[in-house]
Amino acid sequence: MVKSPKTLRKKSQRRRRASCFILVVALLFFGAVALYLLVPLIQSVGYFGTTSLRPVAQSQPIWKNFLTLFGGSKTRPYIWKNSRGPEHENDIIKFDKRLIRSLDYLKKVTNTGCGWDGEHIIVRLDTDAPKETDLTTPPYNLPSGSTVNRGVGVRVDLADQVRCSIKYICTPDPNWYRFLERNIPFAKSKTVCSDNPCPPQPSCTLVDCAVDYYPHYPVDVPICDKTPLNDAPLLAKLNPGIFPYNAIIPKGKEAAVYKAAQIAYQLMSIDKNGCETAQGNRGYKTNIPLQIIFPAWIQRAMGNTWQELSAYHTDNFSLLSLKKSKFAGTAYDPKLDEKGLHFNY
Repeated sequence: MVKSPKTLRKKSQRRRRASCFILVVALLFFGAVALYLLVPLIQSVGYFGTTSLRPVAQSQPIWKNFLTLFGGSKTRPYIWKNSRGPEHENDIIKFDKRLIRSLDYLKKVTNTGCGWDGEHIIVRLDTDAPKETDLTTPPYNLPSGSTVNRGVGVRVDLADQVRCSIKYICTPDPNWYRFLERNIPFAKSKTVCSDNPCPPQPSCTLVDCAVDYYPHYPVDVPICDKTPLNDAPLLAKLNPGIFPYNAIIPKGKEAAVYKAAQIAYQLMSIDKNGCETAQGNRGYKTNIPLQIIFPAWIQRAMGNTWQELSAYHTDNFSLLSLKKSKFAGTAYDPKLDEKGLHFNY
């Protein structure tokens, strides 16, 4: 019996629909498999702004060597805010190896291409955090656990000093002398005189201050502590320079903005030639933080410099995926206004 053309067309249409259905199912299946394999790969390079912890053991040389950098002085600038440092389980420290490497680099004397040619005096590290995120969750991202609590992030809540020199103008002595120094906190509610009150200026004197050094070459200070330092051009715009003692409170806030930007700039520069290593870091050796997040009050105080700093961070990512990621790079957060500068991997 010969089938009619109409019947043949219907059968052909059914076969095409069946083929299309099978093709769609196959594409969905292989797409799901590809996504399953791709997401961990994307996560591993930090596209989502963070990666898995690379822990360190207490018994490892890398941790023991890191602890020799603690003391709150030149060459040993670090202190823990909570005194005990990061959490640990048995022999395992919840503090990422990449953080240790960046902090080891941060205490070195480098050059203005890496931020400045100075040496940090004191850097206080904060590892206290809740298990839930201690940052504002962006609307395009799902809530995530705290990077500080997981050990892939850390905060700097205080760095270096405002230093002041004094001259007694009612005497024939023409020399300047060391007067005082105060640590620079990053918390919005703190000033350089909050934790250690600044005394009144003695009568018949001149007192001037600067960040990182004693101005006017006081005679009772080592040469290294009274020599002005050099900044990258972007940071030089934020440096408050020499200022009178009666302006130490507002200028101290400017110093906090400058110092937060300086540390961030150094971290952003870690992979450049002549910074961590002479030849720079390439490929799997790169160690630029995936996220650097500022207190919102510091971001506002930067003005137009903020955009330059943010672009500098993105430009120094070696991976194209990180340059395009809206999760990685520089940001600001009001939740950090009382906590400090945050960076993580």
